[in-house]
Amino acid sequence: MLCVIGLIVMGAYFVQTGHYSLESVFVSIPCGLLIANLVIMNEVPDAEADAQTGRKNVTTTLGRENAIRAYAIVGTIIYAWVVVAALLHITSPYTAISLLSAPWIYSSYAYARSGPGNMPKLVRALRNNIVGMYVFIILMVVAYIL
Repeated sequence: MLCVIGLIVMGAYFVQTGHYSLESVFVSIPCGLLIANLVIMNEVPDAEADAQTGRKNVTTTLGRENAIRAYAIVGTIIYAWVVVAALLHITSPYTAISLLSAPWIYSSYAYARSGPGNMPKLVRALRNNIVGMYVFIILMVVAYIL
């Protein structure tokens, strides 16, 4: 999944500029990690049913609590990546505005952690994850329009 999103971002960059760059790689990685996190969070509500039917995925392999921790770790890596890339001038400094999406990603983690058996909280976690992902991507686009 990470590779597919990276190819989409770098392909879009190539179509617009006619070449590849380190910057396009650095922008594509957090976008791919967001999709990986989307997959992790989407598997959390089905963890028990997936385990009973023998399905293998991140949540059944790691267990629900560890999958939620992995979600938090990947989320932290996403935002650290953006900050480091901007500070090192690999990406536009304006990409730091994507940090405004962090409250949705954090609340998604908090809802999932506080209610692994509570479907309304898991639904909020899924919703906030999707909203956070879209806000992140829109803000990255805005960063490059500026």
